[in-house]
Amino acid sequence: MEVFVSHAWEDKQYIVDFLKLPEFIDVWIDKYEMTAGDFLAPKIRKSIDDCHVFLIVISQSSIAKDWILQELNWAKRVEAMRNRRIILPVLIDERIVFEKSQDVFRSLLEDRIYVEAVDRSDVGMARAANEISNTLFRWLSDWFDDIEPSGNGNVLFTKRLDARIKEFQKRLYALKAALNWPLATLVKDDALTYLDESKNEYNAFTRTFMQELTDWEDEVKWRFERHPYKQYIKLVEFIRDDIYHGSAYALNKIISAVNSYDQLKDGEPGSLELIERENQEALETLDSAVRTLTMMTADFLNLLKVD
Repeated sequence: MEVFVSHAWEDKQYIVDFLKLPEFIDVWIDKYEMTAGDFLAPKIRKSIDDCHVFLIVISQSSIAKDWILQELNWAKRVEAMRNRRIILPVLIDERIVFEKSQDVFRSLLEDRIYVEAVDRSDVGMARAANEISNTLFRWLSDWFDDIEPSGNGNVLFTKRLDARIKEFQKRLYALKAALNWPLATLVKDDALTYLDESKNEYNAFTRTFMQELTDWEDEVKWRFERHPYKQYIKLVEFIRDDIYHGSAYALNKIISAVNSYDQLKDGEPGSLELIERENQEALETLDSAVRTLTMMTADFLNLLKVD
């Protein structure tokens, strides 16, 4: 894998330290400094054309260089032609002041996932090198997916995510159907057995599913860049806070009512009806959240723009 490194001359010594990458990565660092008004040399244009990854070092020095902007614009052209991402920003200065004319560099950090390498200690350099290597390995793996008969890795991942969310919804609806019976029905043995089975299946699936959602955060981050990643985090938070916790609340509330059914039936007039209404309100809130989940999932999948 060939990596072109776009950088300012002032940053060269520093970037050499965190670009000690595995042998399968061939790093190309220009030895010459360009000056304002210079055009990109044919050798540099060809190197960008031929590289697999265009790694751009973002620093206060680099964003002030005309040739860095020229290299970036050329890399964007190559990226558009290949129809796949090749630009990997690496931030090495913690606080950068962007002039209005430098918004193109600001947008790189806002719109794309980037590697942060502001910690200049040995540990920080090793961590940055490791993150760059892992990112490049993932990109390389995904490019292999593009030429495999199985199809594009992003498509496969999206289909897997969609299938798991739909399976979660199916099990949730099964649980909700069991909880929707009146208490007089739920206390019967066959209804209790069905409720217990639905609850156990739902809980077993959800434990795995919630962990999967957490594990997939990094994969969404490097596959789909910054904006889809932010939307994914919102989707996961909604599933956890509104669906997962909401279903647990409804389940616990109704099971508590089942266990107290005899006391409620023989208690104060209207107490059983009040509990029934509260149970239905909890289920209606959950049902509304599930409908919202369906819309949020569709919007998120549409954002990824894969078929």
